[in-house]
Amino acid sequence: MIKNFRKLLDLIKTQKILKYELEKYDKHIREFPNLARLAFDDLGLNVSLFGRFENNELKILEHNVFNKIDCLNSACLDIGANIGNHSVFFANFFSKVECFEPHPDNYYLLKFNTRKFKNVRTFNFGASDIDEIKYIYVTKETDMGRTTLLAERVEEEKINKIKVELKNLDNFLKENKEKKIKFIKIDIEGYEYKALMGLKDILSNDSPIIAIEQWIDQFDNNTKTPPSIDFLKKNNYNFFYEPLFFKRKKGKNKIIRALNKIIFFLQIIFKSNKINLCKLKKIEKFEVKPYPMIIASKDELNL
Repeated sequence: MIKNFRKLLDLIKTQKILKYELEKYDKHIREFPNLARLAFDDLGLNVSLFGRFENNELKILEHNVFNKIDCLNSACLDIGANIGNHSVFFANFFSKVECFEPHPDNYYLLKFNTRKFKNVRTFNFGASDIDEIKYIYVTKETDMGRTTLLAERVEEEKINKIKVELKNLDNFLKENKEKKIKFIKIDIEGYEYKALMGLKDILSNDSPIIAIEQWIDQFDNNTKTPPSIDFLKKNNYNFFYEPLFFKRKKGKNKIIRALNKIIFFLQIIFKSNKINLCKLKKIEKFEVKPYPMIIASKDELNL
């Protein structure tokens, strides 16, 4: 009896969710590209709910970074392109988008999702300081965006690994470069430093603005600047920024958490026109914390 009642509740809940999602799809299809994706994947869920993965971060790039670049006459590198969520967004701005994705399953979807964009090229290899063959590790089947080249980040008993190709992009792009590269996005789960070392000539000659992820465990002994940030500073990148989003305050006390949640919702309802829901903030000093996106530039962005 109880089991049947639970089945009924689950059916009702599933039908409600399905109806809600289909209504959202009708709205999303008018604004966002219809991407092929894995059914049971974190990125795919975000695309379903919000129309695009990391849409707020991409909007920050559009309004605070791309307007500082002559996009129509320059190229963009998407290193760690995954299924092309960011790539198809970049294609609306840049003359050329070069996409690099080593994982074969992600690359298959990347190739399909960018097939209609004549200004997009895709390559089934990743970025490093040298040309090499490495294993890429799938840490979680429901989050293919978290595949990593670093074995120490994976629990041994959960390792699912695939051989992939990596290349020094300075060397590769000497023969394949069509435009000056003015923007680079790097999101490769802890391998950013090695990719940057393989881009030294491009950083020197083209001075692209860079969007890069920074994991907390790369702050050595909780004090030292991470290698990727240190490398950028040594290559004349003097200005760093991070996106900030309007979020509710949190606390350990349940009552305070509940009050903060109520205040947060009231602010959204009554003050949304006065609240900057997302903005770019200059980083004066790096804190020991994860940075989902850091914007690095040789020149001040004048926000």
